[in-house]
Amino acid sequence: NPLSTVENEIKHIKNYLYVMNIRENNALDININVDNRILKAAVPRISIQPLVENSIQHGLRDKRGDKKIWITGVVEGDNIVISVSDNGVGIDAELINNQMKNGKNDALEKTSSIGLSNINSRVKILFGNEYGIKVFSENGEGSTVSLYLPYKVEEKGSQNDYREI
Repeated sequence: NPLSTVENEIKHIKNYLYVMNIRENNALDININVDNRILKAAVPRISIQPLVENSIQHGLRDKRGDKKIWITGVVEGDNIVISVSDNGVGIDAELINNQMKNGKNDALEKTSSIGLSNINSRVKILFGNEYGIKVFSENGEGSTVSLYLPYKVEEKGSQNDYREI
């Protein structure tokens, strides 16, 4: 099944962050704030953890001082938005957004963020072109990568049928 739930993905992220925080000598300040209404919502499997990994590897690696990551999940109308933010060095968001929109991976490969393209493609295949990833960033101030998905919950007794809420 290509889909999981927000709840399962958050559990996966917590395990990943536990290990990464040990490697980083507990230098990461992590805040997870997800609306309980979306915990059972469908998301592509292993779609949030790579966003957190990018924050650590690209946003915070060269950051001096406090290293912070915020993971949020909210309902916006008929959609959910899951965002991973950091207070890192920032990235060229406009270039990355344009590259993902146009299906070109040149900028993504240069920034080693090929995972963003992979997640964006999987979301579009599963849910449609109106969904996917959007990157926001300010140089030296940090970045936010947001995952836009339809608000769908797995029906009991079925692995492949989803209903919109």
